[in-house]
Order: sequence, then structure tokens, then C-alpha cells
Amino acid sequence: MQILVADDHDLYRFGICQLIKEIDPNYQIFEARDHQQARESLKKNKQLDLVLYDLTMPGMKGIDAVQLIIKQYPAIALAVLSASENPFEIQKIMDLGAMGFIPKSASNATITAAIQVVLSGNYFTPTIPDMGSINELTSRQLEILHKLKEGKSNKTIGSELNITDTTVKAHLHTIFQILDVHNRTQAANIVNELETIGLQD
Repeated sequence: MQILVADDHDLYRFGICQLIKEIDPNYQIFEARDHQQARESLKKNKQLDLVLYDLTMPGMKGIDAVQLIIKQYPAIALAVLSASENPFEIQKIMDLGAMGFIPKSASNATITAAIQVVLSGNYFTPTIPDMGSINELTSRQLEILHKLKEGKSNKTIGSELNITDTTVKAHLHTIFQILDVHNRTQAANIVNELETIGLQD
């Protein structure tokens, strides 16, 4: 197995590499400290099996970098390393095609298990509080919910997302059903609760 560990924090990157060596000392590990180094490593090492990618590295916005890597190297599994456990962010990353989302706050045992899960071809995401089945929402619905929480009207939301008012209303109807709420205020309160427990920006 060949694994690229891309993280700008030297100590954390070293720790991840040590965990990988404990899984199998024969795994070949490459390291990158920023997006540019990660891209260079991807170009040189065509047989990579997994990329562990830190979302906050210098060189490019994390989500954009993830999207680019997945598009250019679809055969290589990618799992994100992140200090955030924001369910909105997790959903967006997984929707882009990532195989895993690994919180940096996770224990060594959990990180090791996550790496093994992804290497086996399966998906890994952290367990997060079930706030009215929020994980069932699509990326678009999450965007609308976030804008609703900001107090924006259907017309404004539609304009910002380049969709019609009717489409916004249809999404809101689905969101209310999934979250088991009856109005905009109740839906916004769920986002506020996420912020309270530190899961929302």
C-alpha cells in the first residue's frame, strides 16, 4: 500500500505516519506540508492507494483542493483530516466523493480504524449527534438551511443559489419533513443547537 499524508503540522503528520506504520510497517508513506507538495507527490506516485488530506493546509482552499484531487485522481481513495466535526462540512466533503472524514480530535484507535476502513474500500465518517436526522439532508438542503438560519427570505436564498423561489419552497418542505419541524424558526433552532455544541461555524 502507498499512502500520502498531507498536513502542514509536522508533529501531527508524524503521528499519523506512525499510526500507519503500526498498521503495517511495509506500507510506503509519502508526506506533504502544503497543497503544492501534495499535488507534486500525486503526480510522481501514480500507484497511491490513499491520500489523507488536511483541509486547512496552505496553498488552496481545502474543499476546492479535495474536489480537484478527486476529479483528477478518481482511482485514489481520499480521506480528509479536519479539526472540525461540523456536520455541514462532513456532508459536503462526502458528497464530493471522499471516502472518509477523520476528526483530528479522534483517538489513535479511531484514526487507525478509520484508515483501515477506507483502505478496505469502505466509507468512514465520525459519529455526530443526531439533530433531527440532519445527516439525511443533501448539500443543497444544508445550504438552504444555513441561509434560512441567517434570516434570509426564500427570494434571497433563491437568488444567491441561482434557483427559483418554488425550488426553495420545495426544498424547505423536504427539510421540515426530515428534521420533523413545522416552521422556519424550528429549523433554524436546530442549527443554533449545533452551534451551541460546537459543530457549526
